[in-house]
Order: sequence, then structure tokens, then C-alpha cells
Amino acid sequence: MFHAPLRRGRELAAFVLGLLLLSLPAWAAERTHFNAGDYQIDAILNPHEHKISARARVKITALDDLNIATFQLHNDLRLTKVTDAAGKPLTADRMPQDSSVRVSLKSALAKDQSTTLTFEYEGALTELIVLPPPLT
Repeated sequence: MFHAPLRRGRELAAFVLGLLLLSLPAWAAERTHFNAGDYQIDAILNPHEHKISARARVKITALDDLNIATFQLHNDLRLTKVTDAAGKPLTADRMPQDSSVRVSLKSALAKDQSTTLTFEYEGALTELIVLPPPLT
């Protein structure tokens, strides 16, 4: 079946947005220790090769004192860099068994304080979601 480039691009974009659970804290057995929001995702999509290169800025607000923040990121996406609000690199540990990324903050974030983290990642997406045409 032939898909026009725009349609294929929409399908890939929808799939990518479905994968970008990065903006949400990882769902763990214990309660979440921060809220994530106010995020911006800049992505370069290559629908012909099913590749993505992206940067996601995520504002987090601590619900308790916080020194490690855990996020979900699809295992097909490779994290290349994580930085703090000042642009300084942070240590991020990938946990493929649960598709999570644990980011160690340079200094603890006190309850109700906020900061912005920037994630850079890329990958080849091997699956596509077929979406219905947009509503007109």
C-alpha cells in the first residue's frame, strides 16, 4: 500500500510521540517523587529511514526532597546527553529491563523547587502505528 510522504510523516510523528514517555515520571511501585510538565520536544524525523533525533526539555517540581529523577524512555531510543538548567551534563543510568532512565541531579532539589532537565536522544524506530485519517 502506498502512503503519501505527509501521511507517513504523520504516522512516524504519532509513533514518536507515543514513545516519548520521557516527559512523564517512571511509574514505580512507590509513589512518584516529582511532577513533570511544561515540556518542549524538538525532533527531527526521517520517515524514510524511520529515524529520530530529538531534544526534550522537561520542567520537574519536587514533591519531596529529590536527588534522583527516574523517567521512561523507549529502549529503541538511545540517550546521548542529559543536562541541567545551566547546561551542565548530568549522569544518567539506563535501565533497559523497565525502559527507564535514572538521572542523578548535581544538587538535591528541595520539596516544591523546580528545575529543567534537557534530554537528547536518537534512534531507529522499527515499528509504525497506522492511524486513522485526521478529522476534518
